[in-house]
Amino acid sequence: MRSTALMYAAAGGHSDVVMALLEAQACPALVDQKQRAPFEMAREVGAEALARYLQRTAEHWRSSNPSSMLAPAEWQKPTGWREAAPEVDQEGSKLAGLTAAVQASRSMQAKGKKVIIEVLRATGLQAGMFINSLDPFVKVRVGQEVQETQYVVSFTDPEWNEQFEFFIMGTEVIIFSVWDYDLTGGEDHDFICRAELPVKHHVKELYKGQKVTLELHLENKTHDDESTLFVSMQLADFVKDPQRRIPETRRVSEDRRPAPSPAAPASSGAFL
Repeated sequence: MRSTALMYAAAGGHSDVVMALLEAQACPALVDQKQRAPFEMAREVGAEALARYLQRTAEHWRSSNPSSMLAPAEWQKPTGWREAAPEVDQEGSKLAGLTAAVQASRSMQAKGKKVIIEVLRATGLQAGMFINSLDPFVKVRVGQEVQETQYVVSFTDPEWNEQFEFFIMGTEVIIFSVWDYDLTGGEDHDFICRAELPVKHHVKELYKGQKVTLELHLENKTHDDESTLFVSMQLADFVKDPQRRIPETRRVSEDRRPAPSPAAPASSGAFL
């Protein structure tokens, strides 16, 4: 509370201190941040007699001297005044004086943003028990929306380098799942592995315009491996080459054709 000694004494109900200060005319009265005069402060703490005395004295002095010490005046910041530090919540995030990045992240949650997600490549993919080679592709899921890459023929270290555009709010978890494409033309694709990416961990970097590139460990419930998926994401506002964006209308129902790739190596015949 921004107060003089008189105001502190009134707020504490200390009649003897108030009397001494008034007698010595040692301290002016101001209104505090809540625009309360000294008598109002005394009344709030139950010191009714002191409150009435201060109010009567203030009215008497104001009639004879408008600038008297009990006539509340607008508070002015003294020289060298420093504002109190902002409060901090349980997680350590500032409730006031937030950085532009955090403010932007809250803006994302309120309005949403378009994000370009790029599926780059994978390493260490493992074929199933009765499959000698993989024809992998990646499904990218954000909420109920799913988009997918083309498949690459006979590769355990495939490269896709495909971009997708999603509308996100900043709280989603992006799910990347790798599948072995059914070359018979059906939809009986075999699941290989998956990884999850919480967007909230990277909102600050995104709002700074940074392209976030990540190595995600791919998990498979049936066996342990060291498979890794390389992806990147960036706010669409900061992408310099909009011609490379994948149209929003692209969905899993779209016909896929094999992605161009060098001649496939001979099958390794590896089994898990």
